[in-house]
Amino acid sequence: MTGVKSASGVETVSTWADDFGRWHALVRFAEPLGRDALERNADRVRRRARRAIRRELAARDAVGPGWQCRVQLVDAFVAPGCVTRSLIYAERVK
Repeated sequence: MTGVKSASGVETVSTWADDFGRWHALVRFAEPLGRDALERNADRVRRRARRAIRRELAARDAVGPGWQCRVQLVDAFVAPGCVTRSLIYAERVK
């Protein structure tokens, strides 16, 4: 598992591949996010997860020109009080 911390310190992204070679990105938030904050940051967080997965695949020369990385939300860790601690995105297989 590799990890990258954002410049603002808002979240940390860790990546790994499962047994089938499908890449995942865990986005951990420094502070739990409520529903409104999560909705405001949803696109940025998804792009960050996609960028981390794309970086891992490029480092392994696993993709060719014109390849598009698509991700989907597969899990969310919600703490008591309905605040989100982390999200897991996975590479979407067509």
